[in-house]
Amino acid sequence: MCVMWPDCRIMEPYDDRTPNAPDPRMLLTCLDASLAIKPVFDKFRSVVITSGTLSPMDFYPKMLRFQPKIVESLPMSLTRNCICPLIVSKGDDQLAVTSKYDTRSDLSVVSNYGKLLVSLSQITPDGIVVFFPSYRFMEDIMALWNKNGVLQSILSHKLIFIETKDIVETTLALDSYKKACDKGRGAIFFSVARGKVAEGIDFDRHYGRLVVLMGIPFQYTLSRVLRARLTFLRDTFNIPEADFLTFDALRQASQCVGRVIRSKTDYGIMIFADARYSRSDKRSKLPRWITQYLEHAHINLSTDRAVTIARDFLKKMAQPRSKVRSVFWFWVWWCAVTVIVTDHPSCADVLLGVLQTDELGVTMLDEKALAKRFGPETLAPTAIGTAAAGATHAPMQITTTAGSGGSGSGGGGFATIADTGARGPSANLIVTPAPALSSSAAAAAPLIKPSGAPAPAQSGVARSKPTSANAMVLDG
Repeated sequence: MCVMWPDCRIMEPYDDRTPNAPDPRMLLTCLDASLAIKPVFDKFRSVVITSGTLSPMDFYPKMLRFQPKIVESLPMSLTRNCICPLIVSKGDDQLAVTSKYDTRSDLSVVSNYGKLLVSLSQITPDGIVVFFPSYRFMEDIMALWNKNGVLQSILSHKLIFIETKDIVETTLALDSYKKACDKGRGAIFFSVARGKVAEGIDFDRHYGRLVVLMGIPFQYTLSRVLRARLTFLRDTFNIPEADFLTFDALRQASQCVGRVIRSKTDYGIMIFADARYSRSDKRSKLPRWITQYLEHAHINLSTDRAVTIARDFLKKMAQPRSKVRSVFWFWVWWCAVTVIVTDHPSCADVLLGVLQTDELGVTMLDEKALAKRFGPETLAPTAIGTAAAGATHAPMQITTTAGSGGSGSGGGGFATIADTGARGPSANLIVTPAPALSSSAAAAAPLIKPSGAPAPAQSGVARSKPTSANAMVLDG
């Protein structure tokens, strides 16, 4: 039995190291996350909470006990579609692939997972990262792969490295994995969701051209700590257990696949290898920076079809960028800098002729104006920053300032969005307005506005509509 006290003390009758011998232990655990962030809300009027894995965002206001005024999900803007998410729901024998506990040991499931990895190791250059829901599942399926020859087939194309519970062994395995990728040998790294690698290791560039998520990383539901937290969330916030478990698992899935996209020049394939991802209740909880690149035809794929799509994507990404495009982006950058520094009218007119601003204040290329001026072979509409054209707008930095009258007196507050240049796939932000500024301070940095044209964004900063909100939530 498990005894719980209201002050988050949990009594376990057995130690995990000796599960058959009675050895009571008392654990202290925090069930209410709002206790940790409450001092921040009390001390500051403007608070920004940002992450690329906040989706779905309706849970955070409940669990942290605050009321945001605006909730928004921001997409990731890139110079090209360098992300290819795929959902593999069945093998080439049309049998479902899933890591559900009652079917994960089925030989057809094990075989389909193995065939998928062997085929991917043949077509993918450099590094592949594979995440499993748990150490137990990884050990069991690798033992079966060793018996039926799957590991030997993979070793003929790439080296294999495995994450263990020992941090020293894992560090050595990571170093050897990166050396294999640097030397062109290529390697596969088997890891575990919620482990050391999934939480803090970046597989950027050739270290991670493809990531495979073997199933949905649900928490171990028999954990006494988890059961205590689920009971607390249900009784306090009226959050059903199934909803929280799904929310937590999909957040962790996004954390895993995001390891391979760490800069604007990166590209990679994200394979969600479980039939449950094809269901809308699971897929809709993925962040927007993934779903915006998830095509409808890539939702319910077989293993052989997924391999074909992955091969075509890698061939496309391996092609050198067009010189015409590079010259064009340099020209846009030069025009932007010239407009900001010298307010040159001719550059401003040409630049503003092919740029437009959407409802979120993000500067975009106008496809029709671009094709008319430079020809139809130029780029499709792509979000760019006016001071760093082609840069990835994620994560974003949002700064809010209230007008001289303050947010409560209609003082004309405004918000600015700027590229921070930080690495990462996207941004989720929760913003509350800053204290009111004087009228002279609010007008300290006016935007340049050439005659006959709207004011462009200054140094990658786009002005949005006035708002008097007390909090704003953005996710991307």
